[in-house]
Amino acid sequence: MNFIICAEYENYLLGNSDGYKVVQSNMNTGDINNRVISLLKYVFEDLLEWTPYMIRDYISWDLIHWLKLDEAIKKIEFPVELDKDKDLFYIAHILYPDLISYRKRDYTLALYCKVMNKEKRKFPKNFFSDKNGQDNLKICFSYCVQQNLFDLSLKEQYMYFSNVTKSNNFLKKTGLRVAYYQFYTTVLDLFHDSLGENGNELYYQYARFILGLNQTKGN
Repeated sequence: MNFIICAEYENYLLGNSDGYKVVQSNMNTGDINNRVISLLKYVFEDLLEWTPYMIRDYISWDLIHWLKLDEAIKKIEFPVELDKDKDLFYIAHILYPDLISYRKRDYTLALYCKVMNKEKRKFPKNFFSDKNGQDNLKICFSYCVQQNLFDLSLKEQYMYFSNVTKSNNFLKKTGLRVAYYQFYTTVLDLFHDSLGENGNELYYQYARFILGLNQTKGN
């Protein structure tokens, strides 16, 4: 634990100083994260005597303001699929990742469905362009395949995406075209990539061959 920031914070609460510094000069991201985690664990474990599950269930911005932890919380980088104003449970995951799970796929798809159902106007900034943007694209595309091509075998799905017209029509319906063009040149490549370990290299190479023939024919 970083005892320095904990002591600074305690002095601030007692009125013995004007504040505490979350970030100091020459600190890298790792140092900042360690200071924030140390401070938050000190507050929740030692001062409030909360369990990780209590943090997950009861943390709020009102509590954060009351504890004067605003600046520390602002240094926590939230996944782009989460709303920092509402999804504060993520702080418990940051502090106790082995106890408080975070299923990125579930929250990514929840956001995707809200946008597609027009419950949300658009995707958050960088949803498809930050360091996790390609992963978000694959998660959403895989979901669309599961929802719409569930009656096809894996081999049939590969062959489906070897057809240019079918691929383009499918992609258009997913609402993922703009994101797709940032990372891929064929929908087949996206499909294969989205399968991860469940992909079949033999089917993929054969489908690429057929795709090449179809593109030559203009199909």
